[in-house]
Amino acid sequence: MRAYVTFRSMDGLQLVVDAYDRSLTSRFWVSACRCFCPRKWKSQQMRYINGQWPEPTVAELPDAIRWENMGIGPTSRLLRSAATLLVATLILVGACIGIVYFKSLSKVTADTPFLIPNSCPVTTTKAHALTDHLIADIQHR
Repeated sequence: MRAYVTFRSMDGLQLVVDAYDRSLTSRFWVSACRCFCPRKWKSQQMRYINGQWPEPTVAELPDAIRWENMGIGPTSRLLRSAATLLVATLILVGACIGIVYFKSLSKVTADTPFLIPNSCPVTTTKAHALTDHLIADIQHR
């Protein structure tokens, strides 16, 4: 059962939400201990509607609703989601295929040895090593 209720103020709305904000456990213990707290039990029993505990929820504010989407049915929404998922999947698969293809074009493989000499040149000194970046800069000018 659903009922839509309009309040004149947000204070009235908050009072109703707070009045029905009781868990099932809390209601059980009030019912179980009704001989000790008859006033609480009576107050709780008055809140039941046709033997059911109402669970009020606050509706979305009209500002938060996208009114232009109200005419879009569930089938159309499903098709649009499926199309978006398909395009995203195609982009990801295409990117993976591109990566594998361009990796296969490169000449460096896991078996390619590095071209690093086993020993340092004899003519390298500490001063030369600290200033070797300047040599290329001078030759470039």
